[in-house]
Amino acid sequence: MNSMILALDAGGTFIKWALYDGNAFVKHGKIPTPSDRESFFAALKKALEDAGEAVSGMTFSIAGTVDPETGYILQGGALQYNNGTNLIEDVRNRFGLKCAIENDARAAMLAEMDYGSLRDAESGLVIVVGTAIGGAYEHHGEILRGYHNYAGEVSNIVLEGDLRDDMRTPNFALRCGMRYFLMRAEKELQVQNLDGEVFMDLVRKGDETAVRLMKEYAKDFTKALFNIQLIVDPQRIVIGGGISRDETYMEYIRTAWKEIVGAFYLPYEGAEIVTAMNGNDANLLGAVANYLRHLKAE
Repeated sequence: MNSMILALDAGGTFIKWALYDGNAFVKHGKIPTPSDRESFFAALKKALEDAGEAVSGMTFSIAGTVDPETGYILQGGALQYNNGTNLIEDVRNRFGLKCAIENDARAAMLAEMDYGSLRDAESGLVIVVGTAIGGAYEHHGEILRGYHNYAGEVSNIVLEGDLRDDMRTPNFALRCGMRYFLMRAEKELQVQNLDGEVFMDLVRKGDETAVRLMKEYAKDFTKALFNIQLIVDPQRIVIGGGISRDETYMEYIRTAWKEIVGAFYLPYEGAEIVTAMNGNDANLLGAVANYLRHLKAE
């Protein structure tokens, strides 16, 4: 049997893929995320072709509320055309391949548990900052999924207002997901095509508006973290996503975290905040880890 596995990280902007040979990733690529389901499968076919090797299976890190045992996607997050579908069955029917699937934040969690910052932790929270915000929690090596398989959907934590009054009330994703934050920053800074790297450079240069926005961002971000901390009390909080590799960004988050933990009226240390160790490959590594676990269980 061919041991090659095609791992895919299907996010709101790109579908990143990597070919795993049983020991390491030997080839990488990415495709813009399509806007409809048929184009999504056309993109998967292209990834298979670009990989240039026969593979034994496909494994996904993907947005939304997913059941890794059945492959059912209740809601697709940034990929709403996946609502109410079964990706494992579809891949099997369309490509004749074995398939595994996991929520993107939980995939990042698996990568940190097996290969990263949570290998020596009793419990940990992973927060992935991307288009929106992903979350996952593990305790003694077991990922908490919840009764409705919805545990960790931290994007929807309400930071201001009330969902009963306005369904678009500011939540964690709208305030701290990079797509929405940078859209807001573009207006205030009066610049176009702003990305995280350019924004953080402005912060480092001391631009008053950028610094103010970053402080507000860090305050919102750690407010959400503190609410989660009080419920699950993790030993360690791991921040992932591309922006987490920027040390200035992490300094602002850690400073704001110390402030909110220090302001608590009870003596409370709070979790250690660290950066994810696996960088851009975190979700892909987690997808492979999930596939191998399911293969072992068969």
